[in-house]
Parts: sequence; C-alpha cells; structure tokens
Amino acid sequence: MILGSSYLQLIMETEKCSISMKMASSEDVNEVLAHIGTCLRKIFPGLSPVRILKKVTMEPSERLANLQALWDSQTVAELGPCGGFSQMYACVCDWLGFPYREEVQWDVDTIYLTQDTRELNLQDFSHLDHRVRLSVLKWDGPIAVT
Repeated sequence: MILGSSYLQLIMETEKCSISMKMASSEDVNEVLAHIGTCLRKIFPGLSPVRILKKVTMEPSERLANLQALWDSQTVAELGPCGGFSQMYACVCDWLGFPYREEVQWDVDTIYLTQDTRELNLQDFSHLDHRVRLSVLKWDGPIAVT
C-alpha cells in the first residue's frame, strides 16, 4: 500500500513494516513508483497496479493518473506456460512464507501444459503438505482450481 507520495517522499506500508524514503527529486519518486507498478504488471498481468496496491495517495493527484497511463501503455510480456503460473506461484509462496516447491511448478508447467488442462485439481497435490496446496489455491490464473 502506498500511503503517501509527496514530491520528494514515498511512504509504503506492508503487512510487515512501513518504509519512508526521501528522494532527491520528484522524478526519482515517480521512477520508483513506475518500477513497482511495472513489476506488479509482470507478476499479475491481468490486474492494474493501483488495484493491487489497494490504497494509493499521491500529491498532486495527476501524478497517479500519469503513472496509470504509463502502466496501461506497457505491453505485457509472454506469460509462459499456464498463464505465468510459475512466477505467480513463487511470489505467493514468498508472500505466505512457504517454501517454493519445484515439483509443483514442474507439474503445472509441464504436465498441465502438454495435456492442455484448464482445471487444476488439488488432488494432484494431495501428497504434499497442506501449506503447499494453500499456496496453489492463492493462484488466480487462467486455470480453474478444483
């Protein structure tokens, strides 16, 4: 969540901490925000960075409109197998503090892709810890989770 962004200061709040940064110029603040949004668009290509950030307050408000226009103008890179499952799964594991399981990534990116499966069955992962299955459930991609 971006709580505030004045011309020279950026304040970000996460579940774990609050970060306040003073920059040399307003362009530096805009550059950091643009980079954060670009990274979010890469990981979550179907969502607006403003929606993911939940709350964005900027002064003047036109700055946010300019950043949104920048993000909207960027082309989304090739997502990879299964709508970018691997990258999003890695991010969700990191966010939840769970270990990233390469076997889950391999199963989805290889088996699901080659079989053109559009439904992710959690029973396929029943042998894994419940926390691993939870991280798979958090994924919001083009494959339905059952």
